[in-house]
Amino acid sequence: MLTLLVASAAWGDEISELTRKAESGDAEAQFAMGERYAKGLGVERDFAKAAEWCRKAADQGNAKGQYAMGWCYWEGLGVKRDLDQAAEWWRKAADQGIDEAEFMLNASCYPSGCGISNLIRAAKQGEPAAQYRLSCCHSRGLGVKQDSAKAMEWLMKAVGQGFAPAQFHLGECYFEGEGVEKNPSKAVKWTQKAAEQGFAKAQYTLGLCCRDGFGVARDPAKAVEWLQKAAEQGLAEAQFVLGSAYMNGNGLEKDPYMPGGGIVKDSAKGAEWLQKAADQGLDDAQFEMGVACMNGTGVPKAPTRAVEWWQEAATKGHRKAAYFLGLAYMNG
Repeated sequence: MLTLLVASAAWGDEISELTRKAESGDAEAQFAMGERYAKGLGVERDFAKAAEWCRKAADQGNAKGQYAMGWCYWEGLGVKRDLDQAAEWWRKAADQGIDEAEFMLNASCYPSGCGISNLIRAAKQGEPAAQYRLSCCHSRGLGVKQDSAKAMEWLMKAVGQGFAPAQFHLGECYFEGEGVEKNPSKAVKWTQKAAEQGFAKAQYTLGLCCRDGFGVARDPAKAVEWLQKAAEQGLAEAQFVLGSAYMNGNGLEKDPYMPGGGIVKDSAKGAEWLQKAADQGLDDAQFEMGVACMNGTGVPKAPTRAVEWWQEAATKGHRKAAYFLGLAYMNG
């Protein structure tokens, strides 16, 4: 009970520090505050305050804040519903490379209807990206009637043109049994086609399949190869898995009695990859960096920095980080 009370106090300290940063103009902290109020993490849920903080971040050009403001206006969360404003904020976020914003910008049915009509026109003209997005619209019922058959029809048109995101999505369908019968081998086949075109998410997924022997023979060397490709493209999840593997093995160790590659444990390399993922805001990586700093594993021992990493992760709702943060405060 004492630990829980101390952890709760740590949450309060973390909120105070985050508020201080946000009020001083830190855009990331402002977005984080908006996220906290939207989800009720450490504070009472308040959509008006969530929108207020996200707006501050968005006004400074923070892409995540801009994307969040699109949803605030789309759903009327903390602001008056305004679809044109939603589109405007999503456009700003899309211009900064937020894929989800680009999808919503194209897929959503604005008052004029121009978004979805343009998308349909482009798809019918054979544009594979539009065909893929239209497939997603039919799948989710965004701007058009939900229709699984049409979703699959448009998806296959994009796949037929070799569009990597569509190939990856078809692989996901075979993994999950969405619109097709579950088939791990076919899932891996289409995932690999996308991965070979350099699609980072596909490379990451294929790496996990090779690691776990799912839909393909287990091959730690191939797993490392694909994960490395995704990590080098900046995919935080791949950087985290690779970093964790260098730290702990995690099924990717090189077998000294077998030919082929794999991971030779190297805590310095592990910390390097973990930090890359942590710097992108991945909470699991931030938590692990806290552990590394506290223990001096792969990095110089730095308890103060460990607490900072745990604070970052706790901000995003990482419960284990909040618990470790509480223990750190309790133990001084």
